[in-house]
Amino acid sequence: MTDLANGDSGPGAVGCNGLPLELFNPNGVCYWESDERHGIGDWNDGANFPDDCVTARHGGGGTLASFDGHAEWMRQTEWTNETTFKPGRLWCNPLTTNGYAWN
Repeated sequence: MTDLANGDSGPGAVGCNGLPLELFNPNGVCYWESDERHGIGDWNDGANFPDDCVTARHGGGGTLASFDGHAEWMRQTEWTNETTFKPGRLWCNPLTTNGYAWN
C-alpha cells in the first residue's frame, strides 16, 4: 500500500485509503518540493496538490520522485505544463477518470 505525499492521490483523497503501488503509472509523480513562494501552508505536512507548483529556487526547478522509485529534476515551466494533463503524471489518482479525487 502506498502512503503518498501527492495530496491528489494519497490516503484521505476520495476513494483512497492506501492503494497498491501497481495501480499507479510508474512515471507518475508522488513527491516533490513545493513552491516556497505560496506561503507557509504549502509546507505544513508534505502533502500538496500539483497546482501548488514545484520549487524554482534550485535553478528554476526542483527534484521530484516517481512511483517507480526514480528521481528527476524538473523545470518549473515544465511542471506548470504538466498540471494541464488530467489525468497525467501529476494528477494521477488511478481511481478517477480525470486523475484527481473530485470528479
